[in-house]
Amino acid sequence: MAITSTLRKGPYNWVLRLVDASNGDRVDFPLLENYAPVSLDLAAEGIVHESHGYRALLATDAPLGSPEEGSILWSVNGEEPIALCARVVPNHVEEVHNSQLHLYQLLSEKGDEWFPFSMTYGFASISLQVGIPGEGLRVLSTKDIACACDRDDQEASVLGMVDALISGSDDEAIRWMFGEGQARENRYALVESGTVSDTSESLSSFLALCERVVRGYEANLNYFCTHAHCRTVKTNVMVSPLQMRRLGREELLWLAGNPDVLHATDTKTPLRINGRYVVPAHMRTERPKKTFDTKENRALLSYAEEVAAALGRIIEGAQDDIAHIEAMIGRLEGLDDGEGLIPALLMLRTCFEREQPLLRKAIALRKRMRSIAKALDRALPDVCCIRYRLPKRTKIFQEIPAYAEIHALMRAWDAFGEFQMQRDGMVLHTWKMDKLYEYYVLYELLSVLRGRGFSPNGSLDASPIEQAHYSLDSRYFQNETQVATVFRLVRGDERITLYYQPVIYGDEREEHGISLHRTTLTSAGFDSYWTPDYLIVHESCEGTRTLVLDAKFRKVSAVKFDGSENDAKSCMLECLRKYKLETCGVKGASVDALWLLCGRTQSYYLESLQQSSWALKQRFTPDGIAAVAPGANALSEFLDVVRIGIE
Repeated sequence: MAITSTLRKGPYNWVLRLVDASNGDRVDFPLLENYAPVSLDLAAEGIVHESHGYRALLATDAPLGSPEEGSILWSVNGEEPIALCARVVPNHVEEVHNSQLHLYQLLSEKGDEWFPFSMTYGFASISLQVGIPGEGLRVLSTKDIACACDRDDQEASVLGMVDALISGSDDEAIRWMFGEGQARENRYALVESGTVSDTSESLSSFLALCERVVRGYEANLNYFCTHAHCRTVKTNVMVSPLQMRRLGREELLWLAGNPDVLHATDTKTPLRINGRYVVPAHMRTERPKKTFDTKENRALLSYAEEVAAALGRIIEGAQDDIAHIEAMIGRLEGLDDGEGLIPALLMLRTCFEREQPLLRKAIALRKRMRSIAKALDRALPDVCCIRYRLPKRTKIFQEIPAYAEIHALMRAWDAFGEFQMQRDGMVLHTWKMDKLYEYYVLYELLSVLRGRGFSPNGSLDASPIEQAHYSLDSRYFQNETQVATVFRLVRGDERITLYYQPVIYGDEREEHGISLHRTTLTSAGFDSYWTPDYLIVHESCEGTRTLVLDAKFRKVSAVKFDGSENDAKSCMLECLRKYKLETCGVKGASVDALWLLCGRTQSYYLESLQQSSWALKQRFTPDGIAAVAPGANALSEFLDVVRIGIE
């Protein structure tokens, strides 16, 4: 696995030991210094469980200061770090790589039962910040550890999300996701006659078109091989005088230019030189010849080759993706202990089971298309090879049924555009469940906004839809590369800017029109940032409002704020603190509302926090929780509650 950091590995050994409190099982994970993988890097040592309590220990030969205890910051997946006490285990030494390692217990300051992965879903990357006297701070990280969760019939949810992203009916929302917000009619693909690729099309729809083409050719192949359209052309041939059928101007001009073929003869001939009869040894003359080299046949062959080549390009890319998925499935299956569900394994199996048959179908179609192209090449010799482009609908393409059928398929191909596997590719390249859920929510958000009449704001100088790049340099942040991240939409005098994965800086930076700032420092005393999943800036005659949405592929019960003693651990409370208490804009502007969108549910749910009789009569925008899942989507009602796109 490629690593972006080129720093020298530290001289110390570091091992994180996790002991499952429920069964006593332990797993040792190596800790790497200055580790920043560019993609998923699976830890092969074992897995952790979302709902299990753990004891954590650190084995190292580094001097951690006092032999009794030291302070360490613990973070999972880049979340806010928590402070742990590092207390040495007396009279205990372990040997690793010929080094003597001391063992330290990592204890929460509160001393209560510790569930470090209770809000983790999919994979957990653990980061430790350890101070070494005289050497400064060391940042240590594990690889991505698979995190199992309780089995609660999530197969239907995962399959529903994959189906929505690959085969969802709202093609326009998919086009927006991939940045096609401007008019497409003025943009063209590399194939001169075709428009740019339509990102709303899935691999299955592309293969359906290819199958129609293959069947169309196969149904008419016998006709093309025996009765293909041809024309007669005149061609120059060399013949003996006895085979001459005419002696015209062209023949005489050729003889005048080639007098060496003439020789004297006693027989009277039409040709005499210096009083003597002459006859040519051979002559060039024109003869009619049948040829299949017509515009229609050129298009026929080039189209067959174009379809085969397009299938080849798709197969080449998909084979690598599916091979990677198959390998990852094998690795995760080797880690599965059967006690819970590994969401990543479920997601990858779903993708594999969906895409593998499509790949096999593509390979079979390419084989059939290549056979057709070879048969046509044999049956129609000497046809000039050209690059495919949609031919004019000539008389032949109109009146001969076989040619007319193929031309209709050419027009369908041209209307489909140059296919790029973006819908399927987005899923194939998504290894983490939380990212898949974020894409699903983005698709559903754009779909419901489009359904309410919003469209890309074409009156702006800049593109209404773009893939924003942020200057943030952090090991926990990567700019989005698969989908667009800024959507500027309009409906009459109502305007919306929807940000996906925005960055809210703690310093002076304001990028892509985001004027909010984080107001608190990190535990180490540095400026930091927030990265909510979605930020909505809504402008209307009532003014400007700002909403933060966070997608949580969790149960509603795991995030809700209900006034009970468990609220101290509530995800909702944590997000309210981050985005409403510790976020501010210019002139004191603040976030108007925070909503959590939950995906691990099969039942409808929508609830706002502000429910007192007084609050229900006010016009402020409430905070709340909404279910956004296949078969349980409350986004439309959510927009009603926050007064976006209502009549």
